[in-house]
Amino acid sequence: MGPLAPLGLGFSIIGVAQTRDGERDGRALAIAGAVIGGLVTAGMLVALLAYLF
Repeated sequence: MGPLAPLGLGFSIIGVAQTRDGERDGRALAIAGAVIGGLVTAGMLVALLAYLF
């Protein structure tokens, strides 16, 4: 699941942008996906940096 987190983050940001006008539902899910994707991506970066240094 970890390597796909940045991809999920990107798709979630696109989803937030598409639901901005209020014509489409799912804004809360897009925001939740962006938050979770961002946290997992940040965790992966921290783990990678800890491994390298």
